Amino acid sequence: MARGLLKLMPPLQRPLIMHIWTVLDPVLKRYFIGVLVVVAYAAAAAYVGLGLVLGIPHAVLALLTGVVEMIPVIGPGAAAVMDWWRSTAPQASGPSSLMRSMPPLCAFPSISCSDR
Repeated sequence: MARGLLKLMPPLQRPLIMHIWTVLDPVLKRYFIGVLVVVAYAAAAAYVGLGLVLGIPHAVLALLTGVVEMIPVIGPGAAAVMDWWRSTAPQASGPSSLMRSMPPLCAFPSISCSDR
């Protein structure tokens, strides 16, 4: 894929672009590995904190917390609000209890709600 993109560049710029890419490639790899480590740590911490400490047995919420952590700046705050919201909601039974207790996601234009 990189070679195909390189062919789209002007021939005179290709050596410069290859040099930039060889410098940038290891940095980008380390960055994305770091992001995955943060996601795994946040999901594990949320699973332990919510499941073992607070007694909320929802692994889906822990995974969602990890995924939300990837969003720069607002991700950690959004994950904290989401976990707080679930921990203060009354306990309900059934597989859809998590979605009933979460804040409505219909405020986001990309998510459609069928029951509204």
